[in-house]
Amino acid sequence: MDVTEYEDFPLFLDHSRPYIISAFGKKGKGKSAFNREIYRSWPGDKLAIDVNGHAEPGDDAERITEPLKAWPRPDGLPGTGERRKRRNLHYVADPGSPTYRDDLDRAVGMALWPKDHQVLLWAGEAGELMQRGNAGPQLMRLLQQNRHYRVSALFDAPRPVWLDPQVLLQSNLVAVFELPNPADRKRIAETVGIDAKAFNEICFRTWDKGDYHFVLIDTDARRGKQLWSCAPLPISDTAGQPAA
Repeated sequence: MDVTEYEDFPLFLDHSRPYIISAFGKKGKGKSAFNREIYRSWPGDKLAIDVNGHAEPGDDAERITEPLKAWPRPDGLPGTGERRKRRNLHYVADPGSPTYRDDLDRAVGMALWPKDHQVLLWAGEAGELMQRGNAGPQLMRLLQQNRHYRVSALFDAPRPVWLDPQVLLQSNLVAVFELPNPADRKRIAETVGIDAKAFNEICFRTWDKGDYHFVLIDTDARRGKQLWSCAPLPISDTAGQPAA
């Protein structure tokens, strides 16, 4: 299994390409900060689904408290040729709502419509979007057809075994921060198709280097799965410190 060591990891993403990126790890080991950095640096329209109010999607975020039926229409009149302002929507869910689970799934649908509109969706604490580990209809549509809807998605969670298996199965990149439960490491290795024993060794060798170190798996590498052993991502001045 090929492993590349990086002390200053260059994470280059083709923003015209739809991605699914997942990040897993114990609380406080950097998974949310990893996705936050990607989210804040994304140049196009984006939506953060926030279940605990701690997403920090950026100073330009527009907070909404109800899912919309579709992405807001562009500013200005159609056909004027005016370049509209990119939007960063921040949906804060209400866990006390009797329709909480349905609200979250409807919020995912915001990123899907209109179908030809390119959006980045960040679903932190992804397990909240899945009742008993099963994705709702809009989330399942995204996981199975994100390329057809031009949607990229970021997911993070403490444990992959709590999520619908489609999250891992469809991820182009998987960031693995410290995961103490062997069942989680086994789930990742078996799902992406790498040797579990070798993966364990790579993980512990990486995590032993210090806090916030992580293993990144590229499941789309042409010559089999590519793994990177990575130092913490440089945290921008506005993104805060790795705290989740």
